[in-house]
Amino acid sequence: MYTRAVDVARMSDLIQNDFRNDDDKKQEDYYNIADMTWQNLLLELIEWINDNGGQAIIGNTVVIKVDRNFLRQLLESSQTITELSFN
Repeated sequence: MYTRAVDVARMSDLIQNDFRNDDDKKQEDYYNIADMTWQNLLLELIEWINDNGGQAIIGNTVVIKVDRNFLRQLLESSQTITELSFN
């Protein structure tokens, strides 16, 4: 089985209004919690598959975090996809 997930942060007003952390830290915390939740789901699924006669493992895990400021610039840009630089 191959899985892929994409997550977009929609933080609650309570988290957004927390003055103790800046937006980048809040975003990082949100995605770290989401990643741990996803990993737990996979472990539970693998245990269920293996306990019911199947064979499952977690292979290589790749997590790519998008620079949201860069993404915002891309989305707000009037450039075409061929004009953009992703370096």
